[in-house]
Amino acid sequence: MKIAVKEVDKPLKILETTKIYRSDAAREHIGQDSTIQYVQINPKDTLCMCVDEDGLPKELPVNFLFPTSSPHFPIQKAVGTVVFTRHKWVNVFEEEIWDYEVTDLTDEDIENIKNMLDEEYQVFLNKIFKDYGKGCIVVEPMDKEDLFKALFGDIE
Repeated sequence: MKIAVKEVDKPLKILETTKIYRSDAAREHIGQDSTIQYVQINPKDTLCMCVDEDGLPKELPVNFLFPTSSPHFPIQKAVGTVVFTRHKWVNVFEEEIWDYEVTDLTDEDIENIKNMLDEEYQVFLNKIFKDYGKGCIVVEPMDKEDLFKALFGDIE
């Protein structure tokens, strides 16, 4: 299956993998002992970036920046090696699975990934990026009703 691998300071590589599952395909390039975090990058949640979940505390070097919908961290950094995979869509509420099965990246996927990594786009993101170091916690006050719902759910 066709995947993409972006190592720090190296161009994007389009590779073939014989791995069936996305976690195996990711660990092959990120590290066998790594905990993989999946960042969904399309509306159907079938295209994702696979990153080392502990990359920030490990102080892995920044690979590239990417925009998010987070109000607190609208631009985030991908650190260490990043693997892009597409997987078969499964309704996990109807079917129990161990991991998602890898399928080929499409030409459109590859073009979108290249656009994300484009040097001019990265310069633009870097100009408005506020670095959050190894990560941080955001605490927002909640009113009593929201706190009660968060703890106990809706009680009628």
